[in-house]
Amino acid sequence: GTFNMDGGSIVGNATYGWLSGGGGVYVYDGSTFNMSGGSIVGNTAGYYGGGVDVCDVSTFNMSGGSIVGNTADSGGGVIVIGSAFNMSGDASISGNTATDGGGVYVESGMFNMSGGSISKNTASSGVGVFVTSRGRLWLSGAPVIEGDIRLDSKPIEITGPLTGSTPFLVTNVTNRTFTSGWDTYMPEAIPAEFFTVSEIGYSFELDGYGEVYARYPGIFTVTLNTDGGTISSGGVTSYTYDVGAVLPTDVERSGYRFDGWYANADFSGEPVTEITAADYGDKEFWAKWTVISSGGGTPAKTPSQQAADRIERAKDGATVEITLKTGQTKLDKEVFEALAGRDVTLEINLPGGVAWTVNGQDIPADANLTDLDMGVSMNTSTIPVDIINAFTGEISTVQLSLAHEGAFGFTLTLSAPLGREHADLWANLYHYDAGALKFQTAARIGADGMASLKFTHASAYAIVIDDHSHALPFTDAAADAWYYDAVDYVYQNGLMTGTSATTFAPDGTMTRAMLVTILHRQAGAPQVNYALPFDDVAEGAWYSEAVRWAASEGIVTGTSATAFEPNAPITREQFAAILYRYAQKTGADVSAGEDTNILSYADALDVSEYAVPAMQWACGAGVIQGSGANLNPKDGATRAEAAAMLMRFCEGAHNA
Repeated sequence: GTFNMDGGSIVGNATYGWLSGGGGVYVYDGSTFNMSGGSIVGNTAGYYGGGVDVCDVSTFNMSGGSIVGNTADSGGGVIVIGSAFNMSGDASISGNTATDGGGVYVESGMFNMSGGSISKNTASSGVGVFVTSRGRLWLSGAPVIEGDIRLDSKPIEITGPLTGSTPFLVTNVTNRTFTSGWDTYMPEAIPAEFFTVSEIGYSFELDGYGEVYARYPGIFTVTLNTDGGTISSGGVTSYTYDVGAVLPTDVERSGYRFDGWYANADFSGEPVTEITAADYGDKEFWAKWTVISSGGGTPAKTPSQQAADRIERAKDGATVEITLKTGQTKLDKEVFEALAGRDVTLEINLPGGVAWTVNGQDIPADANLTDLDMGVSMNTSTIPVDIINAFTGEISTVQLSLAHEGAFGFTLTLSAPLGREHADLWANLYHYDAGALKFQTAARIGADGMASLKFTHASAYAIVIDDHSHALPFTDAAADAWYYDAVDYVYQNGLMTGTSATTFAPDGTMTRAMLVTILHRQAGAPQVNYALPFDDVAEGAWYSEAVRWAASEGIVTGTSATAFEPNAPITREQFAAILYRYAQKTGADVSAGEDTNILSYADALDVSEYAVPAMQWACGAGVIQGSGANLNPKDGATRAEAAAMLMRFCEGAHNA
């Protein structure tokens, strides 16, 4: 289970007996306790964890609140047994009492402390923290621990860097060659790597009181990547260092100027000249060069060669940045071959504040890689104005064109500036194809006016800026479903909505009232003065005005003189008949039905006489498509089928 505590108090409880634990809270058997506030005060455990006992592969996350004045034999505040305790933020463990581990006792498992404080606790050993041979203590950030940390574990594991300056008194009475304990001085920053105090690399000094000080050794390694250059002073590219080591500047390469050492292969940040206290640990630096001669010396590298070189040198998790100039936006496929499969992100900056990004792990192994022109032209006018206006109305739209033609072979993310005035609005990306706009993806515009959108191929695009995403919100309309495009069309064009905020119900029933309401909306929702002849259409019903309009126009006649049956499932032939009459009333060309013979369908004679002209037109115009050899005229139309017929009608027959 999970227990979340962000306030309140757990006070004065107790457990009794041998091996009893968790005076305040007992976290057991894979459970999770999240404490961000409140207090656990004055509780008692007969043996383990006066405040909290977290055991058996469980987790205690403490980011706030306090554990105060609790008592136990082991772990006055908290005991960890085969579990994880993560302490951060302004969490506080204070004034607790135990024989061992006044604040925290780690019998086995992990105590990860990146913040908070452990103070004013009382114990015979391990006043602050007691860690046994099966436990692990990880310190990072700026934790505060008053009292000693008793470490019986081997090795002692600490991660960093520590940003605090509080020394920790570390004691140990077992598994050591020293018997008087440890007084370990922690500098402002320690190696980011895990290390063990017992390693030979650390120097130990015995003072007059018999205490041993572990001090920072000069055993870390600097590796210099000269990229074809040489170091005049001996040519050493790997050496050990201590704080204050100065990196060599006598670096030469024919035809190039040395611009300094950088901590990243993409040369981001400032050049490094000296190892500082914040740089403990093995380090690697790269030489940055600028071409000063292309005649008689080393020829200048192309942007593609530079990018490929930087990618090959980059470490996992790194970002390689390149900047392309106007007219020089092409990258050779070798760049993406070098990137493919690597956990390296390539950022391609272009004029106008536009940038592409892609991580090598997002390039499929079987991708058809080609040279790519990464050029992007913003605020173009490739898409006809009438298409833009008909689709977006008064909504702001930005057109853009990509220089490359066709598919990329993988997905790239484009960051484009759309204006700070559009912050927090939505950028809806549409692809222009065959005279129509098709929705691709959407992203919220950031406070800086930038939006990041994913592209798989190059063409003409429009970014429609709106106060909502145009992406389909329906979880039951899969992108690979046969009806997806139809559902997207009717939703984006306001013809159909979902059955809820997140469902479309594609297999649900389409009723007669639903279709008439859709057509009424399509016609602009006109209001008419007409006496309804149908007894089953109540005044004020959600569909009554739509039925009134349709009846006044002769688009519907009802199932009888006095009945409309609004909630009855609409059959395929009724659907065709209503659309046919609507098309006639709106002046659409319905001549396709004059030359259409539906007798080739096995069930053509099942079509009702009144619906024959309509079915001939619907089949001829492509609005209705048979199911194999049948028309199924008496079958009900699902919402997905209705969406498909409406899309074909609006895009084809009605527009004609």
